[in-house]
Amino acid sequence: LSQLLANLRRCQRLQCCCCLIGHCLRHLSPPRT
Repeated sequence: LSQLLANLRRCQRLQCCCCLIGHCLRHLSPPRT
């Protein structure tokens, strides 16, 4: 459980609304190129 929470926090730090096992499925603000 602690690992899941850590992953969620890491995702929030990366500004990701959807997270799956440390991977960002969807970004809150997509990087503009």
